[in-house]
Amino acid sequence: MLWCGSACALSAGPSAWNGGRTSPLGSAVELLPPATGGKPSPTGPTSPTGPAGSPGSSAGNVPSTGDVPSASASAVPRRFVVLGDSLSAWTFPPGSTTPSTFGAWPSLLATEDPGLVLSNNAGVPGNTTAQMLARLQGDVLDYDPDLLFVLGGTNDIGHDLPASVVVANLRQITETAEGHGITVVLLTIPPANDQTEPRRQARRDINAQLGNLARQEGILLVDVFSVLAAPDDNLADGYAAYDGLHLSQRGEQALADAVYRALQSK
Repeated sequence: MLWCGSACALSAGPSAWNGGRTSPLGSAVELLPPATGGKPSPTGPTSPTGPAGSPGSSAGNVPSTGDVPSASASAVPRRFVVLGDSLSAWTFPPGSTTPSTFGAWPSLLATEDPGLVLSNNAGVPGNTTAQMLARLQGDVLDYDPDLLFVLGGTNDIGHDLPASVVVANLRQITETAEGHGITVVLLTIPPANDQTEPRRQARRDINAQLGNLARQEGILLVDVFSVLAAPDDNLADGYAAYDGLHLSQRGEQALADAVYRALQSK
């Protein structure tokens, strides 16, 4: 049984959460095109949709119960996709208020583990879990990856959406991907600075429920929250970007390291 950490994200449209930015920057690595062979073609819905409602809860530590073999143990590198928000799309250099895609955790993970190849970083700033679910076909299933890492919920919390909606969306993403033969790895929502107590509690609630979801589905949950959190549940020193919500380059590296260790320990 494994314990891991969590991560956060930002909103795609203009809002207090993303400073009004609406366009993610370019990719830090060359992405592979959607696969045309290999596993059988997906037969599920071509445009999955999720509850339009609102998520809003978070948590701390949660056990990982999935059975994901070490990526580096594979003779052939495994293709992976990351489905998320700005926490997966962006990083912030020291002292900078301008996001960069260079050094975001998905590309760091691919560099760290030669057994993994990044097919698509589908992190879209501002996305809620419902929006992530709505683009599951084109941004994930069409790439036919071996692994899918899912990190979402920060923007749901920012919109004060119910935890039940967040978890329902993530469950549907998980079950749909598994139905297409994709191994799913969930990440808990990371901490954020200067949150109201209701939003802190929402994060705890969602992360705890993600632990239950991982146990029920028999998949790996990486508790990045615990890796990135200080004792007061803010981001630990050096991990926060200028806004206290996004991650610095050090924070993105710590997140990538946590995922790498989790994969290697299985």
